[in-house]
Amino acid sequence: MTTLSWNLELAAPIEDAWRVVSDTDGFNRRAGLGFEFERVDGVLRGKVRVAGIHATWRELPLEFEAPKRFRSRRVYDGGPVASATTTCALTEHAAGTTLSYVVELVPRGALAGATLVPAIARLSVRPSLDRALRYVQDALAGRVPWDPPASLTAAGVASLEQGLRSVRPEVAALLRDRILHSPRSTQDRLRPLQLAAQSNLPVEDLTVGCLDAVDGGALTISYTLLCPRCRGPKDDAAELNLDLRTVHCDACGITWSGSIADEVEVRFRVSSRVRPEAAVTDCAVSPSFTPHLLAQLSVKAGGDLELEVRLVRGAYRLERDAGAGEISVVLVEVVPGGPTHAVVQIDRDRLRPRQLTVGPGRVTLRVRNTADRSQLVSLRERWTTPFTLTAPTFLSMAGVRSRSAGIRLGPGLSPQVEDGWVVVAVGESSMLDSLVEVLGPTVAVRRTADSLVVVVREPGLAVDRTEDIVRWARPVSIGMARGVVTFLRHTSGRVTVGGAPVDRALDLALRLGVPRVSVDEELWRTPVFLFARDERSSRVTGSPASQVLVFGSMLDFVTPANPPARRSSDPPIAELAPARVRPSQAPPPEPVPPERLGPYTVIRELGRGGMGCVYEAVGSTGNRVAVKVLNHPVVDRQDRLIQRFFNEAWYASRLHHPNLVEFVDFGLDDERPWIAMECLIGRTLHAELRTRGARSVVDTLALLRPVCDALDVLHGQGLVHRDLKPSNVFLVNETQVPGGVKLLDFGLVRRAGAHRSDGVAGTPDYISPEQLVGDPLGPAADVYALGILAYRMVLGRLPFTGSVGERVIGRVGLDPETLPGIDELGPLRDPVLKALALEPGARFGSAGEMRRALDGVFG
Repeated sequence: MTTLSWNLELAAPIEDAWRVVSDTDGFNRRAGLGFEFERVDGVLRGKVRVAGIHATWRELPLEFEAPKRFRSRRVYDGGPVASATTTCALTEHAAGTTLSYVVELVPRGALAGATLVPAIARLSVRPSLDRALRYVQDALAGRVPWDPPASLTAAGVASLEQGLRSVRPEVAALLRDRILHSPRSTQDRLRPLQLAAQSNLPVEDLTVGCLDAVDGGALTISYTLLCPRCRGPKDDAAELNLDLRTVHCDACGITWSGSIADEVEVRFRVSSRVRPEAAVTDCAVSPSFTPHLLAQLSVKAGGDLELEVRLVRGAYRLERDAGAGEISVVLVEVVPGGPTHAVVQIDRDRLRPRQLTVGPGRVTLRVRNTADRSQLVSLRERWTTPFTLTAPTFLSMAGVRSRSAGIRLGPGLSPQVEDGWVVVAVGESSMLDSLVEVLGPTVAVRRTADSLVVVVREPGLAVDRTEDIVRWARPVSIGMARGVVTFLRHTSGRVTVGGAPVDRALDLALRLGVPRVSVDEELWRTPVFLFARDERSSRVTGSPASQVLVFGSMLDFVTPANPPARRSSDPPIAELAPARVRPSQAPPPEPVPPERLGPYTVIRELGRGGMGCVYEAVGSTGNRVAVKVLNHPVVDRQDRLIQRFFNEAWYASRLHHPNLVEFVDFGLDDERPWIAMECLIGRTLHAELRTRGARSVVDTLALLRPVCDALDVLHGQGLVHRDLKPSNVFLVNETQVPGGVKLLDFGLVRRAGAHRSDGVAGTPDYISPEQLVGDPLGPAADVYALGILAYRMVLGRLPFTGSVGERVIGRVGLDPETLPGIDELGPLRDPVLKALALEPGARFGSAGEMRRALDGVFG
């Protein structure tokens, strides 16, 4: 193997250096390598003439980790070089950035390795790369522009001025500057949204100005199909149509069939009248083409890698191609207080877990591959490439609709524009399959790989259809918007829908990262929408702090298992993509008590719930334990419940206090997770309250104190219990247990400051308002539950009435001083009111702080 290497010092921070060296298209142009590319049977192939030798190769997907490194690989069809690998690595230091650039040429045979390949490297490859790397240093030092275009000929200048004559002066000046001075690759991809952002001109003015330049002959228009995985541009077309095309993505290495119904971007490029020379692509898989992709790396079979990235608050996607057009996704939400490390595992058919929460800043994602082949994974921001003008949004502009010339619609295709209320749901394919059958009266439904677009004509229907989605397809993220939507109809009957409100709603849903309903800010201020929401106040409310809707049906405890079939009286739905009906599920069979669980022999059943059972068991040394185990049907259905189960083992093993149940062991038995804890003798506070009813203020205080002490252990370690309720407070008659109280169940424990990532979790009557809207949780959430618990013990009833949904969403915005019977709490009144404050910051800062307040009241 012949190796060429360079180590250079760049006078620039690493982000600036990355912007230059990751533009491998411009780099190769500066090197003068003369690469040419073409697609053969959907595969990107390159060709070049080096030292008098013609060489062709197959381009492999680029691997990179912004802003630190990239690696390109080529496999040659013949000739002296069998393969070539280029690796570029950047290391930041106080004075700038160190660049390491290495090229490895693997010869085809011993003779080629001894003579031909070293000669090619010395006489051709090294001089070319020397030239390009010197240019990188000069560009970063400000001595030369990076990748400047060739000057226009006199005829080209005349054609440009002629073509811009009918364009508005401010738009014409901007286009003239870009055509004369921007890199040639930029001129081939002029984007109205980007130009508008750079110039502060209205988007529609820029778009119409580009169309005027098309009419004048300065620009041409193109429609570009976007890759469903990286959202990068692929396969330009001169006209807009609904024909399916098989396309290969050079960046991701996937092939798919797509059309305008998936997603098409509208772009403009310089006309051949202005620049007769064709734009040359010197690198077809440059990271600069997909700036929203932060990393794309291969993980070997049975291996793992650590991906270190800088993340900002928001949402990202970690993806892998699962084959057959399916993409397996992990949703990564970045919130203050989240951890700096996370582990993701690849098995045969998907990534696990499906959702992660991490903190902003430098984050390490460890990806483990247990599959039997290498896997290509990518990390990207969840929204599309910045400044993407989709075709339906383009056609919905009034200035575009008023003209027919220059738009270039395919035969039989006609746009229809109308005002609509848009609901977009984003989630896994299996979550969305059955929704078309249950959505009821809608204008249109558009189904894509991981999203569902619903358009209705009334705000009330928008709220109703949103509730249908959150009820039957959790967990999904949902965005709502309103505006002009475009229906593209073909004479064959095919139709698709899109437009600016669809793009806004999709962007809202993609940025959520957790199962919530986010409403466009402009829509939130619309009186007709607020009226429609308030009409349904018995089942929906709005967050007081953000544009978030809360439905009773979003809550785990009120969602039925299967959606009903669509009513026959409902009007027909304009289905834009086929839907598959989810088969009904039979009720799970009763679990059979096992003889053993791990090293423990089962003696008897202590309790049973919908998810599993608790057994009394004995170990090999005669120690008695309580073993909790999940049922098989639950394990098969609920991936996140398994994660919750092991969370309990993780936290329980690290928490020790006389008022906390003691963890013993955990493991797997026939793929069922189990946890062994100390076996307690007594009964739950729930059973006690059902038997005895209300308790005195003094008895309530005696119970609240040890519960506060137990919770304070969690709060002291930066944790939140999230599921305080009477059935998790166990009463024992043991003198060594202070107050005779043990706190149970750590399955919902989370680190304080992190968003929930598994929907609304907890028990409905005890969860805090911020848990409903998905805000970051702190100890104040447990303090709120302590207030509910105190009210329940003294008054013998819960503070909220009505159905489950009414009791839950009714507390958002409710003044606790208006609760019935609040004065009956006597000396507990003020501490309970403070615990039940609507805003978390107005409550006690921790359970320990509440304990001290209670001690102060009672002495």
